[in-house]
Amino acid sequence: MKTGNIHTPFIAGIALMHLDTYSKSNHSIQIYQGPNEKATYSFTLLASLNMLKEFIDYYNISTQVSFLIQNYIDIIISKNYVPNAKLHFGDKSKLAQLCISSYNKINEKSIDIGFFIPSKSHYLNPDRLKKGASAFFTPDIWNSLQPIAKCDFEEAVKAIYYGLPTCAGMLILRATEAELRNYFEQKNNETLSTDNFLNWGTIIRQLKSVDERNKLLDHLDYLRTNFRNKLSHPDITLTQDEVQQIFPMVVNTIKEMKKQLL
Repeated sequence: MKTGNIHTPFIAGIALMHLDTYSKSNHSIQIYQGPNEKATYSFTLLASLNMLKEFIDYYNISTQVSFLIQNYIDIIISKNYVPNAKLHFGDKSKLAQLCISSYNKINEKSIDIGFFIPSKSHYLNPDRLKKGASAFFTPDIWNSLQPIAKCDFEEAVKAIYYGLPTCAGMLILRATEAELRNYFEQKNNETLSTDNFLNWGTIIRQLKSVDERNKLLDHLDYLRTNFRNKLSHPDITLTQDEVQQIFPMVVNTIKEMKKQLL
């Protein structure tokens, strides 16, 4: 792996994000920096294309995509756009396809290069995911979580961010089980250990024998049956959409557990 500092993956990712935005914009965009403008480090269309190409060339990601980028740069220059202009429809279509090709090739080579790129689809706010799991809880609830649950949630939000849904799902449900065990201990005033281990299903049955109408227990049993048990089978996987639906559900479940312990 090359270790030079020529436009890091972070900068290349920002350039690609800007190019994707430009391909969808119906408004004027900054094609290049005008001759009378003060020099700045800006993500104009041409600057972003050059940064992306430099990154792809440096890591030898794809000669084909590098050629396509250079060809597109030449086309844009030949059109004699003014510094701020609307891209023609054909140029926007070519740019959109170029973004897809670049993203796919970088994604293919990401493991070899030694970095991961974010998933392109997030229901959950990506900026919130980047802040970590604590961003999804109030401070009092986050601070009350078991250490193992905190660790699992932190790794889960990273897995969601980078598009690893099955991994994220397993971590989320493992964290839920840790909190369920703590909930059981608080309710029954006893400590679970390896000597008196109770699994998720047994915990629910024992709690329901005392509090049969507790809707929280029904929901926890739903999570166990429909997600936790399924993910214990090696042939079951989750999609990105599914894990992003499960995570908020679990966050709300844990909030309700903490509420019932007050």
